[in-house]
Amino acid sequence: MAKTIDLARIHGAAFYYAYISRDKKIIAEHFQVSVRTIERWSQTEAWRDALKAWGFTGEPTDFSSPPKRDIATKSRENFDRAKRLYIEALNAGEPDHKIASIVGEATGLPPSTIRRWAKRYNWRGYMREDSVLFLNDVQNRQLTELNVDYKNMEPVETVTFTGHSGTIYPFEIHILGTEFPLIGAVYIFTREIISKGETIHDPLYIGQAESMEGRFCDYRKFKCVRKYGVEYLCIHRVSDEIHRRKIVSDLRLALNAICNT
Repeated sequence: MAKTIDLARIHGAAFYYAYISRDKKIIAEHFQVSVRTIERWSQTEAWRDALKAWGFTGEPTDFSSPPKRDIATKSRENFDRAKRLYIEALNAGEPDHKIASIVGEATGLPPSTIRRWAKRYNWRGYMREDSVLFLNDVQNRQLTELNVDYKNMEPVETVTFTGHSGTIYPFEIHILGTEFPLIGAVYIFTREIISKGETIHDPLYIGQAESMEGRFCDYRKFKCVRKYGVEYLCIHRVSDEIHRRKIVSDLRLALNAICNT
């Protein structure tokens, strides 16, 4: 029976074979093993089980031919998300040469895959023809949700944080445990400290989420902010994921939150 660590690597190599490259040498280099090891792995039951679990329908050891089905048809969720982020990046005026990398970082997909999909499915044409309607529909839906939330809401206290770029971002201050509606936001866990005779919000962790409903960062990070005496959850409401990620990057470079390191 294969060791657990070998099973994990075999499964990873099988996924790479199915959806990224059929070249044995490329797979071997990626997993830092010999070509012969890849050939041996491809003959195992673990390899076939992994391909079956992902719904792969091609030959399990055909290293010479290209994939029989495009990954877009196998992973509709990733495809749709990548398409949405690509259009949002175009709409935000991101440089053409950076869009694939931005979307790739957000989705975990190779930039080459993003470029291939954009070209094959004419995402630029989609942007020109109806992306404005698409984006307006998303924004209007989110504004409707926010209006419901704001209808009887008491005014909230705010604090500002300045990013590495010099941009000033306003954040709502909420106590821990506050329940939020389905809103996208950049969030910062903070504590109050005295600095130069003034009480300020000290950032402990900076993150972003598509929905703040029931949202906390992962257990490891929350354990960290609790260790340093977290008191508040500050949020800056942003519906666009590309925009949220840019804000997070800008703030992390400037604020050096201890639980982000």
